[in-house]
Amino acid sequence: MNPIRSLTRQKRRYIWLSAGVVAMAVLASCGGGGGTTAPTATTASSSGAISGFGSIIVNGVRIDNSTAQTTLDDDVNGTDADLKLGMMVDVESDTDANENPSKATSVSARNFVQGPIASINATNNQLTVLGVTVTVTARTVFDGTGVTGLASLAAGDGVEVYGIADGSGGVKATRIERKASATTDVRVTGTVQSADSSSFTVNGVKVRYLPANLVNLPNGVTAGLLVRVKGTLSGADIVATKVRVVRFGPNLKENRHIEVEGVVTAFTSAASFEVNGLAVSVPASAKVQGTVARGVSVEVKGKVINNVLVASKVEVQDDNQERDDAHELHGKIFSLNASAKSFTMRDGTLTVKWDGNTRFEALAFPNGATGLTTGLKVDIKGRVDGNVLIATSIQIDK
Repeated sequence: MNPIRSLTRQKRRYIWLSAGVVAMAVLASCGGGGGTTAPTATTASSSGAISGFGSIIVNGVRIDNSTAQTTLDDDVNGTDADLKLGMMVDVESDTDANENPSKATSVSARNFVQGPIASINATNNQLTVLGVTVTVTARTVFDGTGVTGLASLAAGDGVEVYGIADGSGGVKATRIERKASATTDVRVTGTVQSADSSSFTVNGVKVRYLPANLVNLPNGVTAGLLVRVKGTLSGADIVATKVRVVRFGPNLKENRHIEVEGVVTAFTSAASFEVNGLAVSVPASAKVQGTVARGVSVEVKGKVINNVLVASKVEVQDDNQERDDAHELHGKIFSLNASAKSFTMRDGTLTVKWDGNTRFEALAFPNGATGLTTGLKVDIKGRVDGNVLIATSIQIDK
């Protein structure tokens, strides 16, 4: 099995538009003025939602994670089986000859907020958890017993939310899973609004942090820091067991290949903007799809030069539309229910359905779905609908 394969080769064609001229200082740092070529990158950092499996697929790239160290929520060692569709992950990897991520050395998954639902606004497709406004989009994956979408949830339910910071303290959800406990294990990410020697507020929620474990906080908790809090609920307050300084997006390292999914949090022009606080410059040679503006979701690929991500590709994403081929699965059919036109993969944890619009590989499935059997290795492309993947194409995985 090829450890890495770009999804763009198989599933989408874009008309790339020129983005404009990058600032002269950045061009100079890239060697634009003197013809100096930057050394080849050997490592890569990727940050985005998991959109497929058979290895993991992040930002449209299939990355071999068979030997990677997997970390869940900062401090829990995990395995590939713990990774779920829609989880936001930071991936450190080696690169291939074309500087694309190839073999992962580490995969870190971190939810944005976990706790009880305070309120639900079905009209705006939003819910509130620990002061965080969570926006549900067409790409949000739902999970948990009996959960098929936002309508399956109620105030008081405990949920774990993964997603992309929207730049205003909220999050665009990529995954929402109902959890059994709503108060004994809560987590929240946000900017400290005010702080004293024993407590602070984040997203309007009071956090009591003595004697919590403080990570990367040699001077204690101060206003303006972006932190992740882990603890329990006591009334309306969080009693923290751990407070950690965090940042959105991948680790920055000079000349490192970066692939990041996020929201444009500051915008100067199409050639200069920020993605969750990360400065991005877009030279005229970059390939750009869509119109970049403050607040839109983007996927940016490029290289770090002088702490700036110099983009080679920028793709604007439509939060309100799930592409028919946005997700990809490789692996064996775990169980099959032909009458329900569905089967499961990943040891039964992920359900796939087919319908009259599903394309079956002609040579492998001359009679369509009748060729599906338990244990068969398949390659599936499709879109998420609540808690299932609707297959748009099914073929034999080679």
